[in-house]
Amino acid sequence: MGIVELVTFGRSVRLGRLASLALMTGDAATVRLTTGQRRLLWILGIAAALVLLYFTALPGDLAVGRDDPDRLGGVYTVNGTDQTGSEYSGTVTIIELDDGTFELEWIITNAIQRGEGRLVGTRLETTWTSSASASEATGTVVYDLVDDGRLVGVRTVDGVEGTGTEELFPDG
Repeated sequence: MGIVELVTFGRSVRLGRLASLALMTGDAATVRLTTGQRRLLWILGIAAALVLLYFTALPGDLAVGRDDPDRLGGVYTVNGTDQTGSEYSGTVTIIELDDGTFELEWIITNAIQRGEGRLVGTRLETTWTSSASASEATGTVVYDLVDDGRLVGVRTVDGVEGTGTEELFPDG
């Protein structure tokens, strides 16, 4: 590296050959850098921006802001309790559509339920339909998005008293 010269209030001070960066406060201070040093600082700035972009775009705990709809899509493990207190488990797949709404598919105890939802703030409000029983069942689930990636919801079945609970855990 070349010599870095610090000019402040009309006085010049040499910082030496090993100086690569000088941080100054105030309007009257300037730092003269060689072309090679300016290139190095430019490259370091680009690298820092790319690292910041990489970590803020990651899913899971490293990402910023859990209410980002892009992060909802994926496969989840579901654990739930129905209105009678019976426990169940399975998988839920969530797909974001181009219009910002979501398609959901629950596979629970060899039954398939399909639904749709929309994000309202930090809540995913869904409706679902199941044809696993002799008659078609319908209902709702409203999930709260939790910072650790889980979705915690209250489930209803149309025509049945009470509510159940569901908790979705992201797979992978």
